[in-house]
Amino acid sequence: MVLFAERGYDATSVRAITSRAGANVAAVKYYFGGKQQLFMEAISVSYRNTALAQPPALDRDPRTALRQWFRWGLRTAARARVSDDAYAALLMRVAAEQSSDPAVLALAERMSAPMLAMVTSWVTRMAPDAPIERRRLAAQFITSLGRRVAEQPSEFDAIGTGEAMSNPDDLADALWRFALGGLERLLEIES
Repeated sequence: MVLFAERGYDATSVRAITSRAGANVAAVKYYFGGKQQLFMEAISVSYRNTALAQPPALDRDPRTALRQWFRWGLRTAARARVSDDAYAALLMRVAAEQSSDPAVLALAERMSAPMLAMVTSWVTRMAPDAPIERRRLAAQFITSLGRRVAEQPSEFDAIGTGEAMSNPDDLADALWRFALGGLERLLEIES
């Protein structure tokens, strides 16, 4: 799991995995059928363990719910970077993975689909009269921004303040203000 999180799917060999685990290459074939199935199992275990850290309930107000979700995502990304949380790190890696393996790309798409649907529902509640295409673009904007921040948080540290932020919640709040401005423009909402 750690090697997949550090290197990504394509750059991780079965030999490297078994070397680190003190196992032989045949064990991966016997127990998992191959690298792809081992990776899928690692993702499944990571998802189950990281999903437990999600807030139990998000606010009914869509703006508040989006802000809470944004904070949760940045906390997960921060945990992946600073605490050696291999579960969170692997999920962050998969979200950003540009694999040559179609099954890995399909997995990343399946993992992000529920998140996009959830964000789309909040955006729809924020602006039910906005054209469908604008709501779709707004949801993609929010999820893409969240993914980009999770991948390269240092690029966003100075948003809104002009100085680096060490607290993920401060960064999340500054980014949320930025994202809300973009959402309102995309949806043509009165603030």
